[in-house]
Amino acid sequence: MIGKTALYGSVSHFLKRKDSLASSLKTVATSMLILLINMATGVVCARFLGPGGRGDQFVMILWPGFLAAMLTFGLPSALLYHMKKYPEKEGEFYVTALLQSLVLGLIALAIGMTFIPIWLDTYSSQVVRFAQWSMLLSPLALITLMNQSALQARGEFQLYDRLRSVPQMVTLLLLLILVLTNQMTAFASSLAYMLPVFPLTIWLMIRFLRIYGNQTMEFILSFRKLFHYGLSSYGIDVMGTLSMYMDQVIIVGLLSPSDLGLYVVSLSLARMIGILQSSLVTVLFPKAAGLAKEDAIQLTLRVFRISSFVTVIAALAVMLIAPYLLILLYGKQYEGGLAVFRLLLAEVVLAGGILVLAQAFMALGRPVMVSLLQVIGQGLTIPLLFVLVPKFGLIGAGYAMLISSVIRLIFILSNYPITLKVPLPQPFLTRADVHWLKEKLRKNTMSN
Repeated sequence: MIGKTALYGSVSHFLKRKDSLASSLKTVATSMLILLINMATGVVCARFLGPGGRGDQFVMILWPGFLAAMLTFGLPSALLYHMKKYPEKEGEFYVTALLQSLVLGLIALAIGMTFIPIWLDTYSSQVVRFAQWSMLLSPLALITLMNQSALQARGEFQLYDRLRSVPQMVTLLLLLILVLTNQMTAFASSLAYMLPVFPLTIWLMIRFLRIYGNQTMEFILSFRKLFHYGLSSYGIDVMGTLSMYMDQVIIVGLLSPSDLGLYVVSLSLARMIGILQSSLVTVLFPKAAGLAKEDAIQLTLRVFRISSFVTVIAALAVMLIAPYLLILLYGKQYEGGLAVFRLLLAEVVLAGGILVLAQAFMALGRPVMVSLLQVIGQGLTIPLLFVLVPKFGLIGAGYAMLISSVIRLIFILSNYPITLKVPLPQPFLTRADVHWLKEKLRKNTMSN
């Protein structure tokens, strides 16, 4: 009984802690929970819709998030940076970013309504029409990104984690209800994916407006600051979005719904491996933004080496069991995605490392060079996809993504000595990194 009480007390104490290490571990834990939920929702959709239905579903829910992310103009990073640097003007920057998000969301809506029927000409009219109507959610998708940046800047990581996980839980619940009531279709499941997040987005927006409602606003000045930083970092946002979506956007028009379903399932499963690195970035950027140059670079490189080591080990283990994993989770009908899954798994490891390395430039207010380097690297993805997918089919998409990530990694590594004037980063885990991590854990345990 004493042991259980002590364990409960330790867990309860950890959950109440607000230091950076605790925030990082909580964010990673939340991301792992989301990973498991997403795996469950993916399994439900894959098994009950089949590759063709899964492909149709993906086409219908792709566009609001993709086009909204393409039109951020760097606002999420700019908002986080300026709220962190000028805490006395948090409200001014948030409200300004909110107004900009509404305008940009309407632009995304117009682009989607025009572009979607052209690119989806091989899909049924019902699928195309649903995809067009889904674009009405674009302004809310942009506001969601602003809200996440505001929560990170304010250090409200506990609320940030909850608002990320709750919609995923609701989606899984809705999908199970659809299965139990024999209403599981590509259209109904698409709504289950798209709708749960937005009531929380509206609630959080109202919460921030109430908090900042009495502050003096200088919209023109805050707009200039957000626009200047956002525009310089916009290339990073675009490249991140293209890295996340472009292969899928292009493949939508090059593959059949069944092959698209195989690709989507393989990609979603592969990207689960990169959850550690993407989760650490959530806490790393706000933390590094307040440090001196040397400290910010050192912190970034330590996190890069530690997270990459863990991710590589996990990826190698998954590669070994991949033939059994795909069939076990999704069924034998998805066995054809095994080869592309292995290529995408390697790409995810590299892309996660690039994401971590980029945080040093972002935290030091030097996003322009990262934008340029990623534009050069990611610019290869589009022609590679158009060349390799028609020639090699599904496996060509995997090769295109992997080649692009290799080039981007070389670019960002070489830019450390060129732009930041520091030695070329050591990519392998060192004893000093292990000692640093142990010391960090020990100090946080003793102080709390």
